[in-house]
Amino acid sequence: MFQMRSAPAVRFAVYVLRGIGQVMLQDNFITGFLFLVGIFVSSWVSGLYALLGTVVSTWTAIFLKAPANEVDAGIYGFNGTLTGLALAAYLSHGIALIVFVIIASMFVALTTAAIRHIAGPRGHALTAPFVITTWIFLGALIVYLGLPNAGAAEPLQQPSYAAALTRLSALDVILGILNGPAQVMLQENPWTGAIFLVAIAFNSRVSCLAALLGSAIGVGVGWYMGGTPHSIHQGLFGFNGVLTAIVLGGILFLLNRTTVLLTVLGVYVSTVLFGSLVVILKPLALPALTAPFVLVTWVYVLACAKFPRLASLVVVSPGTPEGNLRAARDPLVEKEQGEVP
Repeated sequence: MFQMRSAPAVRFAVYVLRGIGQVMLQDNFITGFLFLVGIFVSSWVSGLYALLGTVVSTWTAIFLKAPANEVDAGIYGFNGTLTGLALAAYLSHGIALIVFVIIASMFVALTTAAIRHIAGPRGHALTAPFVITTWIFLGALIVYLGLPNAGAAEPLQQPSYAAALTRLSALDVILGILNGPAQVMLQENPWTGAIFLVAIAFNSRVSCLAALLGSAIGVGVGWYMGGTPHSIHQGLFGFNGVLTAIVLGGILFLLNRTTVLLTVLGVYVSTVLFGSLVVILKPLALPALTAPFVLVTWVYVLACAKFPRLASLVVVSPGTPEGNLRAARDPLVEKEQGEVP
């Protein structure tokens, strides 16, 4: 990992940008910067609250003296990024939203530490702190402000379904694949999705291909499940697949034919689970968010205890897929280590 030995303000900026990069498990501050650019391309309001959430959650971790290597890697920042983005989708820009995001982002840092402690050294919190914190604070909006359906004029990331399979145009497919990465950060903009893919490729071309694969499989599964063309080209069926493909496809598990097969299975299940959670959570007026990605990844990690073949593929010190492969082929080659949240 590139170590910054500059002024405190510069180091903090790098921590924040790495945090944004870790939204898609990329331990790279330039990738994080490009992600932030992509968010601003879609919405300046979203960009501001993504930045605010990351700054507050990172500062909270530093104030509470979190391990320096974890802060440096952006471990306590990315859930703040997502929390700020989610809450900004439900409240109008103003003082109330600013205060809400600050409080929620402080709490999400604590939630991150708690889940990492429970998970242990081999476990991963992933985006679970964001999901839990957002559900808590959106529930508060519904109860205290009386906001129907979690307060959104259009429910957040809620797909619609047709009675029978509908015909997709080439444009629907292309937009769906590009909007999949964008929807990871709750944006619907193909240019944002394209910027995100370039940002991922800057850190890892394998992870970029995995993101494309995950989004494409999500489009196919969403269509087969009866998703409408509108929901498909919005990227609603792709964003959990993007994250699942990235984390399983070479980061947590060494990349080979078995890993590819299991990654495709994981993406398929996460997309189906997204539809299931939408139905389950509808009475609570809460969105599924990235819960399918978290649950599927946790199942894979826990399954290693009973499946030796799967356990043999676990990367002890995860980095990029390329770095993991180089280290596996030649243990004497020093690998640039990263941190997986």
